[in-house]
Amino acid sequence: MRWFFTKLREVIGDIENLAFVTDRGQSIINGIAKVFPEAHHGYCMYHIQGNLKTRYRGSGIVALFRRAAEAYSFEEFTKFMGKIEHKSESAWEYLSNMRVEHWARSHFPGRRYNMMTSNNAESLNTLFKKDRELPILAISEHIRSKLQQWFYDRREESQNYTSVLAPAQEDRLFKTLEVAKALFVEPLDQFRFSVRCGRNVGHIVDLNDNTCTCRQFQLESFPCAHAITVAMYRGFPPHSLCSHYMGYFWRVAYVETIFPLPNEVEWEVPDYILALNNLLSPEVRLRTLGCRRTSRIPSTREFSQPPYLN
Repeated sequence: MRWFFTKLREVIGDIENLAFVTDRGQSIINGIAKVFPEAHHGYCMYHIQGNLKTRYRGSGIVALFRRAAEAYSFEEFTKFMGKIEHKSESAWEYLSNMRVEHWARSHFPGRRYNMMTSNNAESLNTLFKKDRELPILAISEHIRSKLQQWFYDRREESQNYTSVLAPAQEDRLFKTLEVAKALFVEPLDQFRFSVRCGRNVGHIVDLNDNTCTCRQFQLESFPCAHAITVAMYRGFPPHSLCSHYMGYFWRVAYVETIFPLPNEVEWEVPDYILALNNLLSPEVRLRTLGCRRTSRIPSTREFSQPPYLN
């Protein structure tokens, strides 16, 4: 995994506030710590939940864990962790020893943008599950072909989209607007406002640094209902509080074109790869880059056979 993360860093470079969300594989943990020591590392809530289901089935621990993991405020997190400890001290120790800053939204030091699971990666694993039986070149080509299709389709969709926000966030903002209509605003000064629902305790929204005491605004970089209420009170569009979710960033994400690979005989192989290839056995060399120097390219079936079958 360290090799993989080293190559990943060569591609993406240094990114401020970079965050990973993984399934807690030890090799992944070690690789991120070595190659991306400045990045923030979050653990997938779903994988932790699966472990809790196995160990504490029927005890209510899983539901409490979800509430603690998804809590925005420290107070709410502490309340649910206290309930977990009351039900099972061993479950509390298991979660605490994992270091809460890795799995609890309220304590994560970076920006997760509401990404509490590694579902995106798991979806790709499921999509290419059957392809794992193919030769490595066939797997790579299938992945490249699928990405080429996705990038084209989403590039076309994003370029024809006229709303300010990306579609999913546009829908989310509309739903939050409905909630905001039931809230009341009391100005405190030029930038700060108290927002409450009826006689309930209110929250303080600060437009100077885009924060709310509910902590949802700053943790998701998306306005909570309190912030949207203030926007409507001040008379400016709530979209202006969603800078990270603008349609512009959606379009930029798919601006690159993914091209098909040229024929193998046209590949430009770096010298250091050719040098490594000369160290391989003749059988393995035939199945790798050495085949480009032969008069015939082995078939896919030949690539898939172990050396001793030929």
